[in-house]
Amino acid sequence: MNLIDWKVESLRKTFIFHPTQALDVTDLWKKIFGTEPNDRTDKPLNRTTHESGEWNGLNLQLTCQPGRIDLLLSGSISEQPLPDGGNFEIVSKDFGKLTLPAGVGAPVRVAFGAVCFIEKQNHDDCYVTLRELLPHVEIGADSQEFFYRINNRKKATFDASRLNCISAWHAVRSQTLNITSGAPIVTEAFAVRAELDLSTAAEMNLPPEMESIAVFEELQAIANELFTKGPRP
Repeated sequence: MNLIDWKVESLRKTFIFHPTQALDVTDLWKKIFGTEPNDRTDKPLNRTTHESGEWNGLNLQLTCQPGRIDLLLSGSISEQPLPDGGNFEIVSKDFGKLTLPAGVGAPVRVAFGAVCFIEKQNHDDCYVTLRELLPHVEIGADSQEFFYRINNRKKATFDASRLNCISAWHAVRSQTLNITSGAPIVTEAFAVRAELDLSTAAEMNLPPEMESIAVFEELQAIANELFTKGPRP
């Protein structure tokens, strides 16, 4: 499978901190992007801040809560049956460069999430691709509503821990209804969809001096391998 075939529905970076660590998230959006967010919501009782805006033509959300910071990138669904955020190989490289500024805090764990799809002509084409990605799984010719999920843990290169490599694979059909003028028009689209959740292990904290961007690079390399070769038992 070619990496160029996969399109982005959403990408996520998660930074997890020790519960007792105080985080400096003041004006965090501005510190990362150099601009003000389009929207900002504060919930003082929950100590949660949600900021959002446009980044490289896509929707980006920044959520800060006790012990956790998330960056979530999502594609646009305007006039499209599938939320196309662009080619994964290109978008993920730029997204991978985003990191927290110095002084926010030292994460003890990080996670990289990706929901991506390959658009197909019909249901049968989706299942042909699923068989290519999952040759070790028997998928019958008349199969429907197939869903496969697995965690193939991998050894990290930076310490003795294992990385969680959760991936889920299935086919989707999306329909949009246009009723602005004349008779309703239904637009239908089919796709193979993959959901990845890659993270460092809960049982081992990252070293304080470890650069989180280097860990994300390793997680993204695993994502590239999953999208090209599929998961292996």
